[in-house]
Amino acid sequence: MIIIARKDGLITPAVIPTDPNSEITRTLSDHGINSYNDLQLRLVSRKQLLGPAFTTISDLVNSDYFPHLDNGAARSRFAMSRADELYNMLMYKVPVMRTLQSDMMIESDKYTYTNAYKPAANMYSANLFYKSLVHGETEDANMDGRRNLRNTFLTVFKQKLANCSKEDSEQIAGMLHQLASFTLPYLSREELGSLWQVVEISPCIQSAETSIDLRQWVCLYTAISERDFQKTKYLSEKMLATIQHSDKKLTEFLVVSALLGNFFSDDDNTAANLEKWGDKLLEGSAETRLATAILTSRTGRETTGANSLADSH
Repeated sequence: MIIIARKDGLITPAVIPTDPNSEITRTLSDHGINSYNDLQLRLVSRKQLLGPAFTTISDLVNSDYFPHLDNGAARSRFAMSRADELYNMLMYKVPVMRTLQSDMMIESDKYTYTNAYKPAANMYSANLFYKSLVHGETEDANMDGRRNLRNTFLTVFKQKLANCSKEDSEQIAGMLHQLASFTLPYLSREELGSLWQVVEISPCIQSAETSIDLRQWVCLYTAISERDFQKTKYLSEKMLATIQHSDKKLTEFLVVSALLGNFFSDDDNTAANLEKWGDKLLEGSAETRLATAILTSRTGRETTGANSLADSH
């Protein structure tokens, strides 16, 4: 672990050493930190956002009584074994951290593929998706370390956007969800808005043969991208009422999206959503539970669902 700190608490471009011969410069470079942008990408969140969520994580009943009773055992286990959840939140499918921290100015075009830090590699490929779909630039076959998976996906996806049939609906739906996971956590509001607009006006999505479900998903991803929280809330809750809930991942996505929309809404349905979908969230990934704790605790909401979900950590 490398801790970078300043006495005044401010992390600015000045904290990155510029002397190529200094030990700290070489150490940072070994870990893929060569610029202030690299450092910013490693910022998960600030105490103003995570603090209230952590305070709802209570010490659970435990049996760690030998040789003495440890009332903090549950919290200690969380700290030791679940710290990676914070790291994974940077790549969570609903861009909770980037949305709630609108001042996180990370430029997606400052990266190349790297094995040193997964979010940086994903940022690089997300930027290539943006350039290819919005500006028609040629994609890099090395966008995922010469495995060619994302490059192949992008090629096929562009072909389907240009020409698809009713029989392709299921495949297109899967590709839309995949594109969302490749881009939503990484690109800026402006980049995402442009990208999903291209998808929305494509011949495939505009086709009369395309199902209304596909168009609703595109509208939802566009609303999340453009930080249109009222629309995000409306579409998520509408789709939750009609979706086949056998797909747990899509259900999780919709519930957390609904919570994100409600976070900024005057017409707050958070308690109702947790009462109805809380069990689904408890069964979800650790990142889903942490995202829920953040979205239901920051403003001091005291709901049974919110606290029980936070306690599940």
